[in-house]
Amino acid sequence: MVDLHGHNAAAVSTYYIDTIDYDIGGLTFAEYSSQFLYQGISMMANYLLTLPPKQGGFALSQEEAKAAAPFVAETFMAHYAGDEHPDPAILRLLQQYLTSSDPRYQGLGQALGSMWTDLSPSDNSAVLTLNPDISLSVSGTYRTGIFDESAAEITAYDPSSKTLFVVNGENNKGVEKQKLTHRFS
Repeated sequence: MVDLHGHNAAAVSTYYIDTIDYDIGGLTFAEYSSQFLYQGISMMANYLLTLPPKQGGFALSQEEAKAAAPFVAETFMAHYAGDEHPDPAILRLLQQYLTSSDPRYQGLGQALGSMWTDLSPSDNSAVLTLNPDISLSVSGTYRTGIFDESAAEITAYDPSSKTLFVVNGENNKGVEKQKLTHRFS
């Protein structure tokens, strides 16, 4: 949540969802969401780590990718949660990757290490001082008339066409939502 305090500050606070109206098999929502995210990232990492560098991968073999995927998943989960605090085992593995004679692992270590590097201010609770020369205003809105049924995810704005794109969280379909007439710079 971001609360604006006049024109001079924005307070950022993180609140965790602890229940949902869905059968999660007797798990707590924290357990369910953690397992769901871990499994999903591990599966993606198994594939993406095998891609060549030109396609955004690290050219690892299937076996190497399978071994590295849990560390990739753990790194992304910590990064998504914010305020990352690597434990000694993680720091040792990062160091092992970074000092490897294999440039593929050096690159992977650099990528993952950057995600474990948590710079100030805090991710989950911070007060950001706003430059008084910056002002915020609503440039446009879009309402479906449906409340609490779905959510807009993965928003993107194409400045050349002045078009806003989103993915509907309910059905995972991309939709061009709105041509905006306000020019962003």
